[in-house]
Amino acid sequence: MKILGLPVAPGITIIEQLDTWGISRKEFALRMDYSEKHMIDILKGKSEITTEIANRLASVLGIPADFWLGLEQIYRLSLKKKEEEERIEEEEKILNKIPYLDMVNQGWVASTRIVVEKIRNLKEYFGVAKLLKIQQTENVAFRISSKYQSSSYAIAAWLRKGQIDIREKIDYPEFDKSKILTEVIPEIKNSLIHETNIFNVNKLLIGILKKAGIYFTVTQSISKASINGAVTWINKRPLIQMSLKGKFADIFWFTLFHELGHIYFEHSKKEVILDLSNESTGSEILENQANNFAVKFLYPKEFANLAKKSLISKGDIMKFSKKYNLLVGIILGRLMHDEVLDWSQYSELRVKLK
Repeated sequence: MKILGLPVAPGITIIEQLDTWGISRKEFALRMDYSEKHMIDILKGKSEITTEIANRLASVLGIPADFWLGLEQIYRLSLKKKEEEERIEEEEKILNKIPYLDMVNQGWVASTRIVVEKIRNLKEYFGVAKLLKIQQTENVAFRISSKYQSSSYAIAAWLRKGQIDIREKIDYPEFDKSKILTEVIPEIKNSLIHETNIFNVNKLLIGILKKAGIYFTVTQSISKASINGAVTWINKRPLIQMSLKGKFADIFWFTLFHELGHIYFEHSKKEVILDLSNESTGSEILENQANNFAVKFLYPKEFANLAKKSLISKGDIMKFSKKYNLLVGIILGRLMHDEVLDWSQYSELRVKLK
């Protein structure tokens, strides 16, 4: 509810009385037995009217102490309400930048039409006392969105969900990057690379990556957060957070191996590395290194020979898939990405996660 006008300090009423009786500020201070500066602070509302001051006002102005104490209480409550109103208005501006409905649809926050409740829910979600603090606690999202076509608050909300998902996972082994090559990648390629049910993929990847001390979670996409994946370091362990943007299996698996590359080379333990749908946010050198890692360990060496063929048929792709035990959509997606094939060619072979 809006407050009509500004809160009126009791000092205004005191001034009216002084003017009525022709008492100067100096004389008033003398009669009150306080310094002139202190009395000016009272008149301006900078200092509160205590019981003692109210009793003295009763003696000097002939108006009961209860009257002055009542005015003071009303004034202070009005100030609090005004401050709360201004704070809510400021936080409502931030609320309007956050895809709250998307978050409700994903089950991240409770549904409500009441602004104050939405603000409270978001404070709990982000773990902040004020929504204004989101920009500082999730600062990477704001640096990234200034350059890319994404909303900083949407990215912040998406990243925060990953942190929430692994909050209870405190019994993880220490990070051991050597196991990425010796255990994680071989097991992924042997048991998961043909899986298209995202529930099974998520469950199995959590177990496989845990062996190397790597957290993993799949976070549903929300509007204005066009992200394929991200790497964050929490509790001295990396977290791979994946989205299902587009749900194409080739993008999902390449992004996963790309993130494993960032982790293997330990590119950043202080910053979040985000891979957006169209571009990545790290330096070109680091991104190329992660891409080369993904290509090396996701695709067989013979893939280069397939890509060099002047004319690639559907049969060539199917044959290659069967020979090297690799999901056909992963092969097709890479050929499309490298512009060997047009995005419309053999699109019926491209697989989506379900």
